[in-house]
Amino acid sequence: MNHNYKEDFELAVCETCRLGEGALTTDCSGENSASKSDDIYAGKVDYRKGEGWVNKLNPTNQSWVKGAIFNFLKGKSNYKYESEIILEFGTTREEYAKIKSQVVQYLYGNTN
Repeated sequence: MNHNYKEDFELAVCETCRLGEGALTTDCSGENSASKSDDIYAGKVDYRKGEGWVNKLNPTNQSWVKGAIFNFLKGKSNYKYESEIILEFGTTREEYAKIKSQVVQYLYGNTN
């Protein structure tokens, strides 16, 4: 389900799930999820169509990881090892690999 954004509002807020901005999930849960907003923003939980509530990063947290990976690959990072990024953001190695592949694609294009 897609988020149903409230019109004439300065911030992105879904009228259905009551989540907004950095606490928006990948997909709308279809239920009032405002009580989960702190955990969503912290990257502890996300809602994904076909998976339900999962212990994965929401889009905002994914963008933070993308920035960290980008800086790491460009040699402009405070992180010495990729494992430090994984620990800092609390992501799984699998999800990290997916996010990293998006950054590599962006930086270097198709590497096949």
